[in-house]
Amino acid sequence: VLNNLLDYSRSSWRAWSGPKAERHDFRVANYSLEVKASLVSGARLITINGLDQLEPPSGGNLYLAHIVLEPVHDGPLTVSVLGHRALHNSDDPAALKELFTAVGCEDIDSEEWNQDAFRVESISLYRVDSLFPRLVSSMFTGSGVSAGVREVSYKVDLSFAQESLCEKAEFNSLLQTLAG
Repeated sequence: VLNNLLDYSRSSWRAWSGPKAERHDFRVANYSLEVKASLVSGARLITINGLDQLEPPSGGNLYLAHIVLEPVHDGPLTVSVLGHRALHNSDDPAALKELFTAVGCEDIDSEEWNQDAFRVESISLYRVDSLFPRLVSSMFTGSGVSAGVREVSYKVDLSFAQESLCEKAEFNSLLQTLAG
């Protein structure tokens, strides 16, 4: 997704907010994108971490991209390949490298980060709207979640989100919006 954004604008890496511990992976103004990846063909379950991860930005729109990756020996997608492409296409490679470090990847060429290679099997985009299956804090009345509850993680079955599925053109439009 980062490289797709950089195809639109060399400065669009600034939309990548996930490494800054923000609730969504990418955000510009009132548009946010959360990205989930699966390594199983036909995977429909994704894990959501926290009650705010699928809460849209105030007055804005939230989308969820689900990327299904297939492990392939010597496949075209590795951290090294994707990282070098992003650094090459960025208008500030040093600042982008700091974001890689913030997610724990100090060396995009390290063996640890490049043990596996993949190819993209599919990418689907969903509008996170009232029809999308989710748990968010605003669903809890009164004082909210019970005292003492610190972390919530749950799974969403995307086969129940078909009414929120977007057309391919909407994904491209969202990328253009996020790229500025």
